[in-house]
Amino acid sequence: MRWFILVILFLGFLLNFADKSVVGLGAGPIMEELNLSYSQWGIIGSSFFWIFPVAAIFVGTLTDKFSPKKMISVMLLAWSILQIIGGYVISGFTLLLFYRILLGIFEGGFAPASLRLLYSYFPLHMRARVTTIFTAGSTVGAYAVAPFVVYLIHLLGWRHTFAIMGLFSLILLVLWGIFVPKKNPEPQDIQKQESVTTPKPKLTWAEIYPVLMSKTCIFTLFSTFGFLFLSAWMQVWMPVYFVQVVKISDMQMANSILIIGGSSVVISFIMATISDRIFKKTQNHRIARVGVTGVGMAVGSLFLALLASFTHKSGQSSRLL
Repeated sequence: MRWFILVILFLGFLLNFADKSVVGLGAGPIMEELNLSYSQWGIIGSSFFWIFPVAAIFVGTLTDKFSPKKMISVMLLAWSILQIIGGYVISGFTLLLFYRILLGIFEGGFAPASLRLLYSYFPLHMRARVTTIFTAGSTVGAYAVAPFVVYLIHLLGWRHTFAIMGLFSLILLVLWGIFVPKKNPEPQDIQKQESVTTPKPKLTWAEIYPVLMSKTCIFTLFSTFGFLFLSAWMQVWMPVYFVQVVKISDMQMANSILIIGGSSVVISFIMATISDRIFKKTQNHRIARVGVTGVGMAVGSLFLALLASFTHKSGQSSRLL
């Protein structure tokens, strides 16, 4: 059952990111039909990410109060309705902005609610791989399904594509409601801990503040900010950049994005497997989690810097030709 739940949540995260990527992949026809300027498009693109992290915190809190299954059901239903109806009622900048904000509200909390449920089924030593499989859905949804989304936009238009993505979410909601148990088990390590300890009192601000100001927390927040900043640019502006600046076709753009997403999934899974194996041998979070992640970030940053240098030199060469 736990692997089935992981697959369902993977598909949910895939649709979560595919929904928001439709706007970027269909930037050309959407901007043309709604007569949007680049500055307006920037606001449209970033509006989703204004509310997305706030919703994650809010929904994460509600998930601790209610069951993860109920919260995930509500979110799946909400963004299904938004996608099915939204494509046909959006008539200009204001409605598109309002749609993106609502989508951010109902999609922002999917990750914390899903991870809360997954950690109830999988033991500690498997969580890096489980988390990577789950989060790979975001990469597949944002990048790997790009050719399919672009094909739908060319075949049916961006409005019908919105609706089709909503129907996929609705089908997933039905499967979720039928097959996933209402009550989820607690992790074995939590059960053992609760059997030998007394209930802990609620944390006070005096206990939380030092954690928030710790080097680990601050570094993690800055790292996450950098990742999401790059991810937002890739979803909102990269398709426009490929088509209008690099001058490649829409399908070439989609295939390029597919390559980026596919490579990311493979590398992430390899790193997660290495991390889990190191943790299983050492039982050391700093070596297994922080160390492996740090190496990955350093290598990724190096390649990003080299890419900028390579692009600059290529541009100079093309001008000389």
